[in-house]
Amino acid sequence: RFGPSISQGGVVGARLAPFEARVMAANDYSKVPLAYTAATEEPPSKQLAYIKLEAPPPKLQAPRKPCFMRTKVLSAFLMRQIFKRIELYERHTEVPVILFRRSLRRLLDMFDPELTFDTECFGDESAGLTMSWADVRSGLDKGFTPAIPLSLPASIFIMFDDFTTSWMALVWYIMTNCAIVANIVIIVWASLKPSEETKSNLDFAMSICVNLFIFDYTIKAITVTACPIALFDESYMLEQVVPRERAVEASLHTTRWQRFWYWATSASNVIDFLSILPTIVNRIFVSMHLPLSSLRMLRLLRVIRVLRAFKAVGKWVVTLQVLGEAFYHSLGSIMVLLLYIALFSMVAGAVLYQQEGAAIDDYSDVPAAMVVVAERFIGKSYSVCSSMIGAMMLASVGMFKGIIFLLPINKLKKASKDSEQRFQELAVMRAQMDAEDLQRIQPTNMSWTSDLRCPAVRVRVFPEGTVSAQGSEKGAKPSTGMLNVPILRNEAFEAIMVVPLHGGPAQRGLGTRPELEVLVQWLPRDMENESYPRGELRVKLKGGRLFAGWASSHWCVHLEAPEKLYGSQASADWVSGPSSVGSPSPEWGDDAAHTFNIHWVQPVQQRDTTQADVQEQTEVDFFKVRVIELLEGLTRRVAALEAEVKASSVKTN
Repeated sequence: RFGPSISQGGVVGARLAPFEARVMAANDYSKVPLAYTAATEEPPSKQLAYIKLEAPPPKLQAPRKPCFMRTKVLSAFLMRQIFKRIELYERHTEVPVILFRRSLRRLLDMFDPELTFDTECFGDESAGLTMSWADVRSGLDKGFTPAIPLSLPASIFIMFDDFTTSWMALVWYIMTNCAIVANIVIIVWASLKPSEETKSNLDFAMSICVNLFIFDYTIKAITVTACPIALFDESYMLEQVVPRERAVEASLHTTRWQRFWYWATSASNVIDFLSILPTIVNRIFVSMHLPLSSLRMLRLLRVIRVLRAFKAVGKWVVTLQVLGEAFYHSLGSIMVLLLYIALFSMVAGAVLYQQEGAAIDDYSDVPAAMVVVAERFIGKSYSVCSSMIGAMMLASVGMFKGIIFLLPINKLKKASKDSEQRFQELAVMRAQMDAEDLQRIQPTNMSWTSDLRCPAVRVRVFPEGTVSAQGSEKGAKPSTGMLNVPILRNEAFEAIMVVPLHGGPAQRGLGTRPELEVLVQWLPRDMENESYPRGELRVKLKGGRLFAGWASSHWCVHLEAPEKLYGSQASADWVSGPSSVGSPSPEWGDDAAHTFNIHWVQPVQQRDTTQADVQEQTEVDFFKVRVIELLEGLTRRVAALEAEVKASSVKTN
């Protein structure tokens, strides 16, 4: 027999840890995943659920990375973001089916217009005009997730650009990060005036790092022309799939030069280009001795890319992203401040030249006076440096310090609030997806297995000869456990359950706790109220594992079941015979079984109350029937009077 709650167990997903529940064949006890039973329309004969008590809850696992990514699978989280944007577009949680399908079509068109998907699997189950996220998730759980094949150039690009896509990408990312850190170490070491031999070794190591950076940038610059922008920029993809404005202006298809320009002008790639620019220029103009030593310091900017490593431990550092986006959205205010500084420096410099130029050398001309005034805003820079680059570096430090205090507070607060709200929404969506994924792998109506309020059978395991037939101890402390039983269910149930044991002689000095496998069968009979169970509970000992002792060690099991809620039968006892097989995996024969007659008696007062409620309900129903009969009689009389009036009027005419 197979209970309804077992046959409806969830199928294990690709990114989910397997649930502790398994199914076991009754003949050979071979274990197969629960998904096998759920995948079949009818459960195989003589297969029982295998439930492990006191097991840790299931945990989500990251999806397995391929060695080399050749297909992009649209994740459920990405689909949730798309559906969320459609909800905002429609300002309702129920969105038109045709709008969602069109958005999905636009998404696929950005990669390949020839790609197709099953439109029937994404729609309302009742064939309505609108759909909810539950309808979309149902289609995804059935395996209708669109998969986008990638060309070889696109696969190569994504390997160099995103380390989360494959193992090869992760290896390359670690190599480039090591080169970045080595580059910084070499620059610091070279500033300590090492010996000539050490300096030549440092130059050789530096050339290796630079060649690695050039190779990385060149490969990505060549292959990006064959990659849709949606492949490496998710925000661009979401904006194109569901535009914020209802008018669709941008084209879904981009040319090779548009892709390259979009990629090359992003901040991280500009940093990569500037870091290799001095070396490229020096190698092109070999005969020219250009002063590029200061430009080589731009390689230090690549250390910013190390921040991408925060993705490896889970999520980006939200605080850094919020601060960065706040400054990005406040660039207008920053430029206004710089313009004010320049204008005020010009006016103040001209006035100081007129008033103080003859007496003070710092104001000998207008440009010199402007520099002095500007340094009052941004700090000492040009007057204390011998090169323009050094002055610009100090000026940028001074401006950054000034901007921190001069930046309009309201603008920064608004930008920070908007950015933080967006990340909170993403976090809520991700938590929702995790909860849905966990729900997929947890069979329904099985919470009683871990509920402390569930009735339980106490299990005690004794060495042979240390327990009486009545369950009394003979000097030895037993190993104990609790077996939750489904006697509060008004449905038949049958499963093999594993009871972990605590302490006692069965516990080994080191290692995992011993476990006892039992077959539990529950057959309810005449249950009027699920709170007061009635029926037969049969418990059969199957075997154990990880028991202490040797093959000569045999074990007896004492069970205490709550046949009644009060009285002497509140803990009915049964003691098995000794196991036929000894440790570490004892086994019992077919006769090691006992049936407990569960009969919880409902209090008389509650029974009287229930009978009174039934009688009162019966009287109310009788009154309703009588009222309906009277109304029907009145209706017939009114109809008869109307007929008489009409007949008399006809005779009169």
